[in-house]
Amino acid sequence: MKKKRKRKHLVQMTLLCFVCLFLCACTTIDGDVPGKKEVSKYVKESVSEKYELESVEKIQEHPDKVEYTYSSKKRDLIFHAYSYLANITIDACSTSFYSREISCDYVSIMQELYYDDAEKILKNAECYDKEDEVFMIHDFDDVADIAKTIIQADRIYSKELEYNDKAFLKENPLMDLVIWRTDPLDEESWIYVGRENLTGTREYSEVYGSITKKYAQLCCDNHITDKKIPEKYTRDLHVSTLNTIMLNGKEMLYDINDTPYSTYGLTTDSVRKSWYNKQFDSYMLVCDIGLMPENGSGFMVINEYVTALGGTYHLDTEKMITKWKIGTDRYEMRAKYSKKDDEDSVISLDIKKNGEKLDIRYLTYKEDREVGISFGVGIPVEDFVKLFDLDYKIDEENETLIFESKE
Repeated sequence: MKKKRKRKHLVQMTLLCFVCLFLCACTTIDGDVPGKKEVSKYVKESVSEKYELESVEKIQEHPDKVEYTYSSKKRDLIFHAYSYLANITIDACSTSFYSREISCDYVSIMQELYYDDAEKILKNAECYDKEDEVFMIHDFDDVADIAKTIIQADRIYSKELEYNDKAFLKENPLMDLVIWRTDPLDEESWIYVGRENLTGTREYSEVYGSITKKYAQLCCDNHITDKKIPEKYTRDLHVSTLNTIMLNGKEMLYDINDTPYSTYGLTTDSVRKSWYNKQFDSYMLVCDIGLMPENGSGFMVINEYVTALGGTYHLDTEKMITKWKIGTDRYEMRAKYSKKDDEDSVISLDIKKNGEKLDIRYLTYKEDREVGISFGVGIPVEDFVKLFDLDYKIDEENETLIFESKE
């Protein structure tokens, strides 16, 4: 009971601190906008070419907004920075508070110099759908035409390299181009292939390879059937996802809802799959670390398997220690979880079987977004089976991962 009161008090204090910090960072409609020194610093960090300040003018009052006009020293280019107060809304409702803001339109003004010419190249290409403004692939032969068109448009933006470096252009692409595949026999059937950017730095081999890689993976995943794609592009690929997981002849549905560890039951639908990871050259599975969120259900993956195997399971949420027993084998997992680099993450995971440490490789959510949860890890199937003493088979054709208890 004391622990619950202590936790409630901690939450209240945290909320109070947040409110105080929020109010300190805000102002009212009559507050001062950021000054010339702050604006100059902001523009200097945003613009790399040489420029000079032409004028400063207040263009709005109550709340104030100030416009700074700049001109490039190398070319006929005028851009602006704005110092203003922005109204703060909460749940789409306006408040009486304002935040002090600075913005700069340099990138958009600069890109206007190239946008129309690049768009003209796209619209003149047969592989580009002018109405929907997307590229269309009917079969593999179209990949080369799309790559060539993208390079032609990219060359327009590459002229900006005279004023900005490659890193800047890559951070600020001129266009984000979408590629779809349509079935020649069913023009209404669209399958998303991917995106390619115009950065003024692209090479044909890079663009062609990027599109081909995405297209080949769709073929490997049986989302596309295209006899024209050369086998060399699909030969070494793996199916992206194994959507069915079997354990001793029964499908793992991850649907335990009578858990004593969560008021709301478990919502594990998003972990009902195994995905291929190139770093480990293996299929991965999500595994929880014995952590329950304050306000929701957890992903008790270990509990799911232990229960299915007729074992016993115990979770100590305070100490983050998970214990389970299957037959005569006893397992214990200890994990550490911390806020690091402004993002929650698992920082250590130690699992023992009968007192001996298991060699378990894993990736956190930051390292592989397929993990899906920050309070869990992705474990290669070769290591995942060590947690329950299982054998496994992979049936890529049927997108199925099969687990069997060892004899």
